[in-house]
Amino acid sequence: MANLAISITLGGFNPAEAITSAGSVVTWTNKDDPALQSTHTTTSNDGLWDSGPLNAGNAFTHPFTDPGDFSYHCAIHPSETGIVKVFFPAAG
Repeated sequence: MANLAISITLGGFNPAEAITSAGSVVTWTNKDDPALQSTHTTTSNDGLWDSGPLNAGNAFTHPFTDPGDFSYHCAIHPSETGIVKVFFPAAG
């Protein structure tokens, strides 16, 4: 199992396209300057997860058990989008 970290800022998600294996846990963290008071979310386009508002320094974690492409966005800043691409790990 792998862990993957994604940062959120007013510039969007970094990385915007993340690739990981099934069984991984992804953590999104709002890395904006606390002085900006910018709140973000990570919200699945398919309704699979919604972090709710994340203030600067707060994080949200979601496990990915199945392979596929999972698109998401920030519900507060709809132009901020990303995708998590999940694959089955190679056997052996």
